[in-house]
Amino acid sequence: MKTKSFILLAVCYFLAAHHVKAQAYIPFVKEGKMWTEYWYDGDSPAHGIDMYIMQGDTAFNNKTYKKVYATTHYGNFVKYVYDDTTHKKVYYYDFTHQKDSLIYNFNLQVGDTFISMIEWYPTGYDTCKSIVTGIDTEYFAGTNRLKINLGYLNRFDGTIIGTYTWYEGIGCLYGVFENPHHYFTTGGNYSEMLCYFEDSTLLYHNSNVLDTCFGSTQIKELQPENLFNSYFYNHVLYVKPAKPVSYTLTVYDIFGRKVKELTAEGDLELNLSSLRNGLYIYSIESSDMQIRYNSKLILNQ
Repeated sequence: MKTKSFILLAVCYFLAAHHVKAQAYIPFVKEGKMWTEYWYDGDSPAHGIDMYIMQGDTAFNNKTYKKVYATTHYGNFVKYVYDDTTHKKVYYYDFTHQKDSLIYNFNLQVGDTFISMIEWYPTGYDTCKSIVTGIDTEYFAGTNRLKINLGYLNRFDGTIIGTYTWYEGIGCLYGVFENPHHYFTTGGNYSEMLCYFEDSTLLYHNSNVLDTCFGSTQIKELQPENLFNSYFYNHVLYVKPAKPVSYTLTVYDIFGRKVKELTAEGDLELNLSSLRNGLYIYSIESSDMQIRYNSKLILNQ
């Protein structure tokens, strides 16, 4: 009887493992994706929302890369991402070293190690070595996805000092385009996925982190007082600095495309009635780049 039970258990395990392997790969690269992440600086009270939008193609080196427009607390930039769907690997193009740099490998097995080198803005690199601790299939963000659990390894003794998760087609919950090293470093800054959209449809929202996908708090506050006060009323965006300062106001649509930009030194009133109805993100940045403020508005006229 015990032998039959053991054989039955082995067959069930084989079928489950085969199901995980046989599931069709869900590509990471897809037009119209958007991620928002909550970040926090452990060395200061600074916190806010970072946003990444996948929109548009560009071709070089005989490959087609998808553009990812990033609006983050350390600057705005564009990443170029390539999805090798045959080998289930995701890369970004590293212009400094002129090569593809691996971000994700969804072909890993339990016990495999994964080493990545992530470029962060404006200059610099960080390495991450992890080990796969578990693989499963989970219904997440609207569909069944491959779920890979990894343990982040201490650089000195190789012990696991933290765990994190990848979801196929979505990425890492602790920084989709960043090395999770900072999340496990005391006093460092970390990111945690807040919301995930496809074609403006919300598929995931971690409301335990924040009850809004975009937030309205100051992203980087280097002075105790609020330097900028802004509000939106009757199709007009008002910006009122607390003291004289030169700054740039930039408005983006939901896909990260810049729709308005102007520079001012005092109070500003920007009429947005010429834009289509919808959600917009606006950014206010001082000329010395020391103060940055991001928020959202909904145009409905």
